[in-house]
Amino acid sequence: AVITTMIYIFKYRPCAVFATGGYVSAPLLIASIFCRMPFMMHDGDAVPGIVTRKISPFAKCVSLTFEDAKKFVKNKNIHFCGNPIREDFATLNKSEARKLLNLDNERFILLVMGGSQGAKGINSAIVKLYRELTEKYNLSIIHQTGDKNYEEVLKELDETYSDYKNNSSIIVKPYFENSAIPMKAADIAISRAGSLSISELCASGLASILVPYPYAAANHQYKNAKAIEQQGAAFCVEERECLSEELLNILENLIKDNSLREGLENEAMRLARPNARVEIVELLKGIARE
Repeated sequence: AVITTMIYIFKYRPCAVFATGGYVSAPLLIASIFCRMPFMMHDGDAVPGIVTRKISPFAKCVSLTFEDAKKFVKNKNIHFCGNPIREDFATLNKSEARKLLNLDNERFILLVMGGSQGAKGINSAIVKLYRELTEKYNLSIIHQTGDKNYEEVLKELDETYSDYKNNSSIIVKPYFENSAIPMKAADIAISRAGSLSISELCASGLASILVPYPYAAANHQYKNAKAIEQQGAAFCVEERECLSEELLNILENLIKDNSLREGLENEAMRLARPNARVEIVELLKGIARE
């Protein structure tokens, strides 16, 4: 793979190389070192992956999302840019987002999402709480199930809360093409803890409960979630705890305690980096010019 990528470098003569830390980028980065091709690395996790840790000393510059990640990266030119996200996170407001979803602007809205693939553990836990959340707390629910789990969630809902079909304040979809719309519409989110999801939650100023995917490589989602929790911007709940009382207890506290919820929202906004895309592009153009 290193030889193949060297051939591409000589064929296309790029001005610079940009890599996001995945293991598949390693051959290209090694080839860039051999070819003396300047490269920039970006890593969005609290604990960078092995490719970033091993190869970043040779990079012209490194972009990170979490400040905690700096201690793992041996490079003198580190920038905390954050992750590039859709411009809609900066331009769309809550009222407009709710109008796009035909949801009551005055109701409290819970967003449940597990990424494009969904999250079986989160889905199972929240389906059991649908009736209580909608009837006891008068919540609206936006539930992104993931493509793989959509039919299974509908089946479970038919068994536990068949009235959901008649409740206009409940939206169940396999996937939202524009994640900014449900995020900007919501008041609280239950989400996986991927780096991009966290960046979007922060940009939305959402109080969130992060449920890390337990089988993520090097358990990086758990480390992301704990880093955000330590900043006071979210709660971290492990998946095995989703089916316990803990998830509902945290939800109840966030619904009832305005100061607690607002504290998380403010910290999330403080961590948001809305100019990430522009900053990364400028850094990349800079090393290309050199």
